[in-house]
Amino acid sequence: RMLNRGKGPAVHSLRVQADRVKYHNYMKGVCEKQENLFLEAG
Repeated sequence: RMLNRGKGPAVHSLRVQADRVKYHNYMKGVCEKQENLFLEAG
């Protein structure tokens, strides 16, 4: 579901933002397990 649809496009967002931490941790794990992929802090 799209949030803030009554406002301008700059503030539209998806409800998925509620799971940002969970998604971040999942994707970090996926990347860390990927062969030949080297992560560097930037």
